[in-house]
Amino acid sequence: MIPYLLLKQYGIQQTLVTKNDSSITYNNLKKVVPGLKIEYSPDNDNFIISELEFVQQNYRQMDGLILRGPYPSFFPVLDLYRQLRPDGYVYLYLDANAAWMDRINWQDR
Repeated sequence: MIPYLLLKQYGIQQTLVTKNDSSITYNNLKKVVPGLKIEYSPDNDNFIISELEFVQQNYRQMDGLILRGPYPSFFPVLDLYRQLRPDGYVYLYLDANAAWMDRINWQDR
């Protein structure tokens, strides 16, 4: 929903950076967000490291960062982006379902 609204309301083109999972195709998202670019992590076992590398290499072209869920593992990605792009926006998806919320270790920090 957020990628659609950002494109429709503000004309913001986006790149989705995600794990390389052949069971997820994002076909519906591609239909409603024309031109959506999808970058797959080269290393699913070290996904956060891959995300940090992506931000480090691409922050100049990134007006914003969208994180899906309040996972503590995303904090380094958020910190790096805020250091490199203090003028950029950050959006945190919080529309989780019960199964998703049950997987979060709320005691990490």
